[in-house]
Amino acid sequence: MNKSSTPWLVGLVLLVFAIPTRLYRIDWSVSGDHTTMLNGVRGLREKPFTSLEGLSAGELQSRYLPLSYFLQGLAFDTFGWDEAGSRTGSAVVGAITIALVGVVVSRLYGVVNGVIVGTSLLLCAWILMHHQGNRHYSYALFFGSTSLLMTADAWRKNTWARGALAGLLTALAVGILPVLLLLPCAVAVFMFIEIALRRSSFPRSSMIAYWAVCVPLTVCGMAPFVWFMSTYERSFLDWGSTPWRSVAGLFFNLGFSVAAFAAVGWVRAVSKGDVTERLCAAIAATSLAACLIMPIFGSFKHDYVLPLTLAMFLLASRTVTIMHDAVVQVHGRAFAAAMAAAILLIPLPSLASYYQDGDRKDYRAAANFIRENMREGDIVSADTIGALGYYLDCPVEEASRLVTRPRRSIERLTKLISTGRRVWYVLRFSRDDTPLEADRWLWHHAIRMKRIRHKRFDYHVNLLDIYLFNPTQEDLEHIRAHAEGSPTSTAPRERPG
Repeated sequence: MNKSSTPWLVGLVLLVFAIPTRLYRIDWSVSGDHTTMLNGVRGLREKPFTSLEGLSAGELQSRYLPLSYFLQGLAFDTFGWDEAGSRTGSAVVGAITIALVGVVVSRLYGVVNGVIVGTSLLLCAWILMHHQGNRHYSYALFFGSTSLLMTADAWRKNTWARGALAGLLTALAVGILPVLLLLPCAVAVFMFIEIALRRSSFPRSSMIAYWAVCVPLTVCGMAPFVWFMSTYERSFLDWGSTPWRSVAGLFFNLGFSVAAFAAVGWVRAVSKGDVTERLCAAIAATSLAACLIMPIFGSFKHDYVLPLTLAMFLLASRTVTIMHDAVVQVHGRAFAAAMAAAILLIPLPSLASYYQDGDRKDYRAAANFIRENMREGDIVSADTIGALGYYLDCPVEEASRLVTRPRRSIERLTKLISTGRRVWYVLRFSRDDTPLEADRWLWHHAIRMKRIRHKRFDYHVNLLDIYLFNPTQEDLEHIRAHAEGSPTSTAPRERPG
């Protein structure tokens, strides 16, 4: 086999592993984001685009992310609208992304580097979660990754065609997710630094073509977002994380090994890396700066920079590859391969945990429990009505989230309780505890009927609690009998008195 065909073999092997890992157990319970996307696609097709009155959250998002919703609509029509079908398009695109990255990196830095970066992407639970989602992140990661690689190739080979293709891919990435305007900004900063420091020859032809294509198409892609932001109330976009939570979320989801080796790779790239590594360093620095700065001014979370994380995976893989090559010289290929494999397999506990629960709350199980135990006249409420309502035929009342908005949630639940009817309430949380005031209120007014969680092998947990307000005497007697027969911590808890 000649050297030119080896990268394609790497890509084929990665594709063979990527497809089943992306499709395995893809029919997870839906989440609030899942139903938001489904509603948005329908709203984009059925309602006037410029009319914003009375639209749901998903329908509003489809107005400033039309390209994302259009692509997902095509995928829904192709693979289906159920849990598995609506995620299959993202999974297929994700598998192709991993394979394509493996091919290109193998051509740039050799087969070992291509295998390492491809395997890192394959085993990252964060990326897998978004590949098994029905939102826009898988498409954004595809265009963000191919844009980065094509821009690096255009800088090295300086042709009009490569520059134009890189600009097109960048504009498409921004059109999918407007926050990816960070990508051309990072390229611009990188370009000016390279010119100022004269570290490489300036590729005039490719950069002229890049900006000639990128700028007008990006302006067109940003137009719906700018129109929406200038038309609709900003309060719709007021949710987000703090700077600390955004940065911590980025490093937590990348994984310790990738984050640590990427940091080493960043220092090396800045000091003595080639032009591709320095471009990755610029994009990685821009992503980190965005996580620190943007939450101060508006809605932002670390998932928004997921499409730019290939830069960090490349920096980490370069570090591991250099270590591998150094060990080969001293201890041979077998020992070096074992060392690299040990590093690459560090994320396995998180990957195994992901396949336990899909990193999602199990609203399907919650709905089944309520359906089996509810009676005529009962009220069902939740902090995420779309996900629970997806599995129930009855209306689901919005009761806000007791963990993050206790006063608002208590007010709404009190109103529902005042009807005198039995009220079911489904509350989601992870490791963030319910505030003390809200927890005491629950103890005095409700019975926890069930806690839904799946075993994981890492720090993260996904929990759903099902509470019952206004229980009947029959309910209380049944619960006491259950508690006496199974005196464990998982038994339903009864309110005092």
